[in-house]
Amino acid sequence: MDQVTYPCADCQLDTGNRRFSRHGQELVLEPKVFAVLVQLLMHPGELLTREQLLDAVWGHRFVTASTLNRVIALARRAFGDDADVPRFIQTVYGAGYRYIGPIEKTTLAPEVSRARVQPSSIGAASRPAAGADRARTRVSADEEMLRDGRALNVYEVNGNIVVSVTGTCSATRISN
Repeated sequence: MDQVTYPCADCQLDTGNRRFSRHGQELVLEPKVFAVLVQLLMHPGELLTREQLLDAVWGHRFVTASTLNRVIALARRAFGDDADVPRFIQTVYGAGYRYIGPIEKTTLAPEVSRARVQPSSIGAASRPAAGADRARTRVSADEEMLRDGRALNVYEVNGNIVVSVTGTCSATRISN
């Protein structure tokens, strides 16, 4: 999936890093608020019915209308928007919501970052000593660099392979 950034007036939504900022200040959003904003910004000017938003964000779970109302109110607050005089999120009474604010879309090609751990590469020397309950041994001296300078680290902890990412990330996919 491509990393998409949506600059919207004085706000910016970054889907790849799951960040939202207004006036350059990052705001922490609940996951469902972020997901609703992504849906609205993916379809600017289009009416998204309540059912479309509920299906896209909550899937097949039963969610009350008041839950969606609360999430929309928090999304408006993130934009500094007003429901009575909307500049970003318009309510279409009895139907759903529409993003009406200014928007651009910037797409960055995904960078492929993979870690390959072969069981044969984990030698006896990398295993923790007997009785070392919390031993943490580095499996490989190499760190695979991810986008934005983050590093992928592979360790063996008490006989289990543990993968960690230094830096901030929204998701990490590991493949063989």
